[in-house]
Amino acid sequence: MKKPFSIGKITAKPGEVAKGFIPTVGLEMPDGTGNFWPIPVVIINGTDDGPVFEVDGAIHANEQIGTLTVLELIKRLDPDKISGAFVGVPVLNVKGFLYSEEVGYMEDAYNKNMNRVFPGNANSPSATERAVNTFWNEVILKSDFTVNLHGTDMAQVPRVVFSEHNPFMSEKTLEMARAIAYDPQWIIASQSEHTRLEEKTVQWACAQIKKPNVFLEYGPMTFMPDDLKDPLETSVVAIMNAMRWARVLEGKVTIPKYWRRTPYYTHVRAKHSGVMRVQPCMKLNNTVKEGEILVTIEDFLGNEVEEVPSPHDGLVLSIPQQYPHIGIGGGPGMIGRTPIIIKP
Repeated sequence: MKKPFSIGKITAKPGEVAKGFIPTVGLEMPDGTGNFWPIPVVIINGTDDGPVFEVDGAIHANEQIGTLTVLELIKRLDPDKISGAFVGVPVLNVKGFLYSEEVGYMEDAYNKNMNRVFPGNANSPSATERAVNTFWNEVILKSDFTVNLHGTDMAQVPRVVFSEHNPFMSEKTLEMARAIAYDPQWIIASQSEHTRLEEKTVQWACAQIKKPNVFLEYGPMTFMPDDLKDPLETSVVAIMNAMRWARVLEGKVTIPKYWRRTPYYTHVRAKHSGVMRVQPCMKLNNTVKEGEILVTIEDFLGNEVEEVPSPHDGLVLSIPQQYPHIGIGGGPGMIGRTPIIIKP
């Protein structure tokens, strides 16, 4: 018989939806009230036995398309059509989200990036490491498949990323990535400037214990309804297709005519700050050549101080969203190496 499923003190019986917060030991919100820093969790427990599929958003607080995606999934999923359970964490980085930290991390006195300290440490003086450890033990370790949702302040080609070069990676990770890429508009990527760093991301930590994990990158031009509609729908449909692949959600898995897979992608970085002039080649899915100028930068007197070239032949995966300014080290876009076409 199907059993109840619990995260912390949040328990959903078979066929039920349960919502609540899991507190992080030793953490308080900086509002003087003594309230704990909560991690919001929604459990949709199916009526039949099966795997646990987890999706979380806003580990970086300025990447809020993930929050909207998780909330939309919660609205659409029916426990009567689920085998196993769905666990949604709409906002992992609650402090950063509420206090609008521009860099998007939950920073503390130890200047920690929340997605660089997994699996965390319950006894660390860093609040970030303690929060991560709570999330790891209460959510990730109780899940069979995990998906992390990102999405910067740039419009992007939908991208699903996994760490193929990690020798501990679960064999099912690539299968899950392909299930998410249900349409050829998606890009599958196995390496980036993030994955090659071998930092302690949630993806790195999941690979160490052979837990299938991918992360999604997608973003709208703005968060106005017309710009948000397509990225939100694309992400929700992709995750639900992966849930069908994992046999958590009933229904047939959609298989595209082909997949696009880039062997590597990277942010383009500026060496100067100033006024950014985006060049015509900077369009999503546009092909560019190595050395082709993507943006130029002018100082405040109108003098051109830098031309930012493409680092390699490839595809434009992201473009600036809405602001003309750029800082030193800022990324005006991402370029993926020329995709390989893979057929089922």
